[in-house]
Amino acid sequence: MFGKKIVVALWAFSGACLAQQSSPAASPTKKDFEGRWMVTEVVGYATEGGGIPHAKELLGKLMEITTHGIDFDGNRCTAYKGFRLREVDSAVELRANAGATREDAELPGKVFLLDSDNCTAIFWLRENKIEFDDMGVFVRAYRTR
Repeated sequence: MFGKKIVVALWAFSGACLAQQSSPAASPTKKDFEGRWMVTEVVGYATEGGGIPHAKELLGKLMEITTHGIDFDGNRCTAYKGFRLREVDSAVELRANAGATREDAELPGKVFLLDSDNCTAIFWLRENKIEFDDMGVFVRAYRTR
């Protein structure tokens, strides 16, 4: 009987720990996006775009996000009016701005988006993991610093 109570207690404790790990993180700030990111995976493609040849070129490339802009593999963009951070419905955002579906990008229904009038839009997946679209190729990048 005592052994059963220990097993039940451990099971309940592990369930509580897993629930804490899988619950969504606090809302990111613009500062959370800043840093250097490396493209490590391709997750999908818009209907029109660079396709597999372009996707292969993106793997391993670096993106640096600063307060003032983005540098992606030597291509610089200045966010002249600054960045906006907002929570969006990914299906609506992708349809309007990338000609893609949520399934193409493998994004959750609601996601935080860092964007500006003239720079690449960056989706926040979790701490140290972002996603963005480059010529119709959706890629994920991990923070390197």
